[in-house]
Amino acid sequence: MPPLARFRLIQCETVNGCMNKTLLNSVHIFRVRPSATVRLCTVAILLMTGAIGAAQPEDAAPASDDLFFFRPNTPERQVRGAILAERLDRPDLALGYLNDLIDANPSAEQLRKLRTEFGIGAFLKLSAAPLLQPASGELLKMVNEATHEPAPTADAVEVLIQQLGRSQQQTTEAALKILAAEDAAVVPLLAADRETPQGDLAAGLLNKYVRRYRRGLVAALPDADESTAVRILTLLSQTAAPELSLDVLPYRFSESSEIAAAAKLALEKLQADPAWGSSREQAVTVLLYEIQRLLTLAGKDFPADSDVLAEQALARQLSTTSAPQKIAAVEPDAEESAERPYGSVYLARAVGLASKAAIVDPNSQAVLAAQVATQAAEQSWPAQWPEVTDADVEDDSIGADTFAEALELAVSTKNPGAILPLLVRQNLAVNVAQQHPKLLRESLLCGDVRVRLLAAAVAKRGELTNLLSRQTIKAAVAGSPQPEAVVIDSRAGESSAVAGVLTDMNYRVAARNTGRSGFEAAAAQLQCELILVHSNCLRWSLSDTITNLRADYRTQNSPIIIYGPAAHEETTDTIRTRFRGVWFVPEPISVVTLPDTLRLANFPPPSLSTTERQQMIRFARTLR
Repeated sequence: MPPLARFRLIQCETVNGCMNKTLLNSVHIFRVRPSATVRLCTVAILLMTGAIGAAQPEDAAPASDDLFFFRPNTPERQVRGAILAERLDRPDLALGYLNDLIDANPSAEQLRKLRTEFGIGAFLKLSAAPLLQPASGELLKMVNEATHEPAPTADAVEVLIQQLGRSQQQTTEAALKILAAEDAAVVPLLAADRETPQGDLAAGLLNKYVRRYRRGLVAALPDADESTAVRILTLLSQTAAPELSLDVLPYRFSESSEIAAAAKLALEKLQADPAWGSSREQAVTVLLYEIQRLLTLAGKDFPADSDVLAEQALARQLSTTSAPQKIAAVEPDAEESAERPYGSVYLARAVGLASKAAIVDPNSQAVLAAQVATQAAEQSWPAQWPEVTDADVEDDSIGADTFAEALELAVSTKNPGAILPLLVRQNLAVNVAQQHPKLLRESLLCGDVRVRLLAAAVAKRGELTNLLSRQTIKAAVAGSPQPEAVVIDSRAGESSAVAGVLTDMNYRVAARNTGRSGFEAAAAQLQCELILVHSNCLRWSLSDTITNLRADYRTQNSPIIIYGPAAHEETTDTIRTRFRGVWFVPEPISVVTLPDTLRLANFPPPSLSTTERQQMIRFARTLR
């Protein structure tokens, strides 16, 4: 008798929860026609024992493949199948499962469950497989977007507070979401009625996690009524965060005796010295000292890594404070860094502290001068050559004494962003220069050529011309619209060869054979943007050459590259550690490799743009 049908016999095993076909044979089943009862019992026994997964005619076109008899059709099975197929070196099958999952357009809840079940590591591993692209990368992005929930808003926190105390699960979930809201939760938590069970739990949450909410509490202080301000100050006293002392300090001199007492108690707990800022004079001195420090940090040409990290931490601290201190947190992104250059956060904090100092002593001329200097620096940051340099423009919005004190503060910090907006007010600057010649001299010795040129213009207008101002004007008139550089190499013919590399990089280069002549060439330029010194330079040695370059005000901010054999990198380590803004590049120097090497070393770009150089040259010619 002919066989009833030709069937496939599949032996199945379970791998990660899925049936894996390991044996696939074609056999003839039932050469005799048994009864219907026998056939049903036989199939049932085979399925129950796991000897076969299923049987179907070969020509029925089942939804199966070489790995699974039943093709995965749920998100969990599809991810599990993709992981298994990738392990078995079947990327074609894994890619198919991932495409099936993406085409199914899973919900955000399903994607969150997938991340919980498999962990983000599984999706990262799949996305790292080139043969699974682009599906694996798209799936990873979908999972990340689904699991990244925006923090609850203040309105959402108010709703969450009402869920506290209903049940243990609801209370736990609501509390976690309130904590995720960070500082946005502060105002609703403060506003919750502590006489109700929900308000009592909200108050307990605020008390327990007060350090987490410390910046939100500081931001809520200015708009708080008396009782709320007292409560906030009491909470801040429990944060063990001495950096908040400057924010609490103005409230020590509040007209409300209760707020003043609470602020005093908070400062005693936050500061080791109980007499810290005990009088208005001391408080103003403390605030002005911090303002000067921040202005100095913001004006650094070669900030240390610790300075950059400190500014990033300060940005996170200020991310919730009110204007003018509101600053978005710094992210490690190149575009973000380009939009917010180093120093802007320090300046924003300085402006805020100047406003706090005005609360402590609104009649202090030093405080008013600090406000003028900090606001000018923040508004003009990053520092650029000012567009308006008309010496005949009258400006009487700032008193002469206040202007003089603001200029003195700016010059003491060596911050060009604070000095330039003040010197551009030529009439006031001339009066100050005539009465305070020391300020003019310090401006002419500034490391920033823009400051020096404006100071030379002030000296010219006030008939205070001297050698320093004449040198500045002469260098500017002879300056180049291109970035200027100097190469110092004592080997015969080598300085010209390296100079050719920089010329191809659009620099105007002066090639010199000795350390001394190289120093003189750099000092004579408008602004030397790059100095290349060979590790074996002569007549001055390498150490003497770099020491003199860093000692002179005209080259103290010029980036320096030491180049030479790779073995010399270690021997020059002491010099590079001693002076900021010094790099080492191994030979050979090539136009092909040097730009990428500088970029990888985080070498700074030219400080002056082409437009600035052209404007400064034209302006200098009017001063001859």
